Amino acid sequence: MPSNRIGFIGSVSILVSSMIGPGLVIIPSLFRSAGWITPLVMFLISILVAPTSTLLLCEAIGSQQGNERFTQRIEYSMLCSKLITNRIGLVLTQIIIYAAIETFIITSIILSAQLLDNLLIDILMISCGIGIYPEFGWICIGNLGNENGPFENRLMLFTIGFVITIFIAVPMTFMELSNNAKIQIASFFTIILIIITWIVTITFHGLNPERIPIFGPSQDQIIKTVMFNYAFITTVPSLVNKMKKDISIRKVVWTSVFITTICYISLGIIGAMSIKMELTANLITSIRKSELHNSFIGIMNYLFPLVLLAGIPVYAIVIRYNIVRSEACKDKNIAVFLTLLPWTLAIPFQTGYLLNLFTNWTVLVFICSANFIIPFWLYFLSKNQAKNIPMVTITQAKENGTKVEDTEKKAQIAKYLETHVNPTLDKTHDKNVAEKLHNPPMYRNMSPDAVPLSDNPEDFMINSEFTNNNTRLTIPPITTVDPDLFSIYLPSQPSTPQHPSTPRSISTDDEEFYNVFPPPKPFKAFFPNLEEVKNVNEEGRMVEKDDWYSICIAWTAGIISCILIVFAIVYSFVDLSFGIKTSTLL
Repeated sequence: MPSNRIGFIGSVSILVSSMIGPGLVIIPSLFRSAGWITPLVMFLISILVAPTSTLLLCEAIGSQQGNERFTQRIEYSMLCSKLITNRIGLVLTQIIIYAAIETFIITSIILSAQLLDNLLIDILMISCGIGIYPEFGWICIGNLGNENGPFENRLMLFTIGFVITIFIAVPMTFMELSNNAKIQIASFFTIILIIITWIVTITFHGLNPERIPIFGPSQDQIIKTVMFNYAFITTVPSLVNKMKKDISIRKVVWTSVFITTICYISLGIIGAMSIKMELTANLITSIRKSELHNSFIGIMNYLFPLVLLAGIPVYAIVIRYNIVRSEACKDKNIAVFLTLLPWTLAIPFQTGYLLNLFTNWTVLVFICSANFIIPFWLYFLSKNQAKNIPMVTITQAKENGTKVEDTEKKAQIAKYLETHVNPTLDKTHDKNVAEKLHNPPMYRNMSPDAVPLSDNPEDFMINSEFTNNNTRLTIPPITTVDPDLFSIYLPSQPSTPQHPSTPRSISTDDEEFYNVFPPPKPFKAFFPNLEEVKNVNEEGRMVEKDDWYSICIAWTAGIISCILIVFAIVYSFVDLSFGIKTSTLL
């Protein structure tokens, strides 16, 4: 495999770093305010909906012609351009996707800057910045205060913590994702160490189950907070394009979600049972003010904002990939500008009420939509795209007196040849493989169905509809396709082998022969090894049973996501209309 591909550990590290971010430190206060039943139910729903959304999005990407093995590097926004035909719908979808990634970056920047300012106050007893309102000029703070940020409700142009965040994170945003994976691996193991340290320290301090009610008085932040913590789906298309081809996408996604969920639930419940927390405080602030604060756990608290910085470049890289590969803007300078845009937009939201308002509505409108609604829609569009048979094909089938499924077999052969055979013959550095096709060797212990079609290449020539007139070759057997697939084209062949052979067996020679051109197998979100059970629909097409199962799962997960998001939006409108102070995710 190429050295610039991402392995299993790197892939899991990227996804875990994308999920364990700004929302981790407020999970204990969520359990304290909402109780333990409703957060656990919401986490259970999320660990089913989030992987489903991710895998269905990957299946939609892999369903595009010629991209069965994700070789075309189709990004999230590029897939929208291929599937959404309505221009207004396409523009709105693109806006939501880019806004979701940008707002997630802004939120991560703000929390990281606040935590770094707190770190400076702990170490140096001071942190400074330039204020805009109500005080203008150079402002220095020597105490943490009661808010999560040391500058409280002041409108700041920048702080020292914000500047440190820029200098550490911005250079990493211009790296390739495969190179950034090494940083994510280090970040992954560090954040696991931090979480284990917090849990062990809090546990030894003593737990009081009575501090967590069954149902708490405040339920308004459950949906937004939990969904925000699982908003990693927008990064997956870019990751899949960079993964090693032998890595299981399903295993990477489910492993990442499982690790993240264990961290959230264990830290949330144990932290809520041990520490007295205010409803607006995060875990680090509460630990700093409690008797748990010591040198060792203080080091872990200092490491956490630095670890958060490693997750910011991943989303910036994803934005750049989407812009460049979808050709949304051909000027690279514009792509660089959009990559750096979140750092400018984060300035007015660093502190105060604007931060609360910003995080609440951007999570509901952009982040939840891009991660838990649009992927299901794109999956259904990809299925409709696959079902639409061109009218030309149907007309030709009627004129020739053949069935539509026979015409589809021809298209399947053409697609196979176009993807695997013809490109190989055109490559000068694959002459040895091409020679194997023209003059297939006689392997020992070869099974009868692996015998060359004919020793004379003149007996067989590919139809000019699919290849050049001068191209003559012998097609290798395709074991995973219907045996009758080539009956449309192949001349009559002897049913007995043309040289002595042993009965059907699996040998290294057979494997060498079959590995010359393995047939393309599109990615399936669910039931990849399900026995193909097909039914004929009204149009005469063959419908796979596993598709029917996947569509049912997609509809169920999509409806659940829509209900949760709509409920949260309505609740927030009611909350805002009655003038209730909007709480924050941070």
